[in-house]
Amino acid sequence: MAFRPTQTRAFFRTLRTLIKEEHPFARNTSTLMPHKHDNSILMRRTFRTAATYTPFIITVLGWPWMAAGLLQKTGI
Repeated sequence: MAFRPTQTRAFFRTLRTLIKEEHPFARNTSTLMPHKHDNSILMRRTFRTAATYTPFIITVLGWPWMAAGLLQKTGI
């Protein structure tokens, strides 16, 4: 006795195959031009990020040494 799907299962299987994408991103990458590598923008972003995070990290990680130096100067 062969397994025969019910009418509902057969419908959903057909529906699933109809709405399935052929490619997950639906684009043909062989026809797209690659993006130009712009090193100046990347360097600008890197330096801007470093200029923002470096003082913050020095403050957050260096406060014990700053506090110890201040307390040593005041004699506490």
